[in-house]
Amino acid sequence: MAETPTQGLDFESETPDHTPAAGGLLDDAPAKATGAAALESVDFDDDDIYRRPGELSVCSEKTIGLKHRFSVMRDPADPTRAFLRRTFTHYVMGKGHAKCFSKRDGKGNIVGEPAFCCLSCTQESEARARLGALVVEYTCCDPKSAKFPAGLGSPEVPFTFEIKALCMSAIQAQQLNNKSGETDDGAALKVPDVDYYYQARTDKKKGLEFERIGPKASYTKNPAIQAQVMEAFAKYADGKELARKMTRELNANQMRDHLGLGGATPAGDSAFEGL
Repeated sequence: MAETPTQGLDFESETPDHTPAAGGLLDDAPAKATGAAALESVDFDDDDIYRRPGELSVCSEKTIGLKHRFSVMRDPADPTRAFLRRTFTHYVMGKGHAKCFSKRDGKGNIVGEPAFCCLSCTQESEARARLGALVVEYTCCDPKSAKFPAGLGSPEVPFTFEIKALCMSAIQAQQLNNKSGETDDGAALKVPDVDYYYQARTDKKKGLEFERIGPKASYTKNPAIQAQVMEAFAKYADGKELARKMTRELNANQMRDHLGLGGATPAGDSAFEGL
């Protein structure tokens, strides 16, 4: 999780702050090593102990009642678009998502003969689109209101963030897109333009729901903050970590076990697509 000691940041304002913080946000000298690292005190409830160093966290629905403010990152290959990827998976309750073996075109239609996983799956486990986006979550925000705290940027209230994977069904992605809204003069906004928060669904069903909360992606309001976010984002911009979080890639035998099938021969593997 990145921590940025800034001064006088007001991200609730619609006006970008182009004044770098005193002392510079990117000039902090690394701490000098003082010998062998001490053992850390951790707890089984600490999610970080189960992740390998550098592993991407996933936006989770487990934090019921909490609101997580975030912005969707832009695709470096085309900054007018969101960093959004798609694959097709077979979901099985209790086992999760496994990537479909069938080859597909850019619209998701199967090209050639369907793979055995599509021919033999049940209606509940048929292949469906799975989408993933890289987002910056503002971990310094109030989890009850999703608003930035007073005094943000002071030593006592540092600006903190984390790059995460937001995994969605096609329906969830459409819901997020529909929340983007318009500018005051009626121009349509795109998903990466604004801030949202996610939370566990309030109807007690599984999944996330989204609401727009800010008229501008907060990390873009301060150049020094934006530089730090982009540096953290660059570690995941090849999409490989995002792919690992979206679905599991199984071999033929593993897929048969995933779907509860007998012997079959896979028809190949499907690649992730940039949308």
